[in-house]
Amino acid sequence: MPLGIAGAIRKGMDGAKAKGYTFEPHYMMLDDETGPLSADMLIALNETPENDPNVVVWDGATMYSSYYHGSFRGIKEQVQNLVRYVENAEKRKPKKIYTWVTNCPRCWKEQGGPTTILFARV
Repeated sequence: MPLGIAGAIRKGMDGAKAKGYTFEPHYMMLDDETGPLSADMLIALNETPENDPNVVVWDGATMYSSYYHGSFRGIKEQVQNLVRYVENAEKRKPKKIYTWVTNCPRCWKEQGGPTTILFARV
């Protein structure tokens, strides 16, 4: 999880709300890490806005996913496993890997750590 993730989440949410976009409670938010200290947050919107360069539409995209529950120290190995799986299935590397941490940091101790879903977009 990149440092400053809370700021990236706030920035993404505030930006979407300022443009009038809507999303349901318990929405999916994917982390697109752009560097060790930065990330773009992808938020599932109710509508598909047109002509917004900050909106990514994945019509027809093939996605693979992998479940991981545990310390972030193990994420790198999980990503490598998912990439190998996609390479075997698709005969090419994924275009992008995204993460979705499904539980909040305040719950990790009680729930035995973070639960992360990895997505590979082909």
